[in-house]
Amino acid sequence: MTYPNIIPGHYLLHLTDTPGWVMKSVTLNGRDYTNQAFDLTNVDTLSGFVMTVTNAVPDLAGSVRDSETLKADATMVIAFPVEPSLWKNTGLWPSATKSTIVSSANRFQLRSLPAGEYYVAAISRSFSDTWREAEFLARVAPQATRVTLTWSGKSTLDLQAQVVR
Repeated sequence: MTYPNIIPGHYLLHLTDTPGWVMKSVTLNGRDYTNQAFDLTNVDTLSGFVMTVTNAVPDLAGSVRDSETLKADATMVIAFPVEPSLWKNTGLWPSATKSTIVSSANRFQLRSLPAGEYYVAAISRSFSDTWREAEFLARVAPQATRVTLTWSGKSTLDLQAQVVR
């Protein structure tokens, strides 16, 4: 497939609205662009890219315990890459940065992350509009739980609600 008349700029490819499927990799002419933008500033036609998707998604689930000042049912669980360079310029729907609300039974599940190394934390829902900011993630990371997700793997975490300052 070829895409003519490309507007010059930097582009990220994301997979959206595909429940049960995630993007495994993106290459352009053999170079990996899974977590970085294509530089199409000097390109008139786009061809030669390959997006690999899979339904062998990792399953991350678990529970959240109250802390002294934050109840578990007032939290959301966030997962973001361990690598700080992946916290910026990720587009509108970053594949490796996700959140989910904690259920009334203090449980959570994330099934839309690609395999990789992540920090996971249960934080106040009051941060729902700002938690993706790199400066915020830098404050959360030292207290977060580190986990490795594998394709088709199941991981379970027991998190404590975390107050972020």
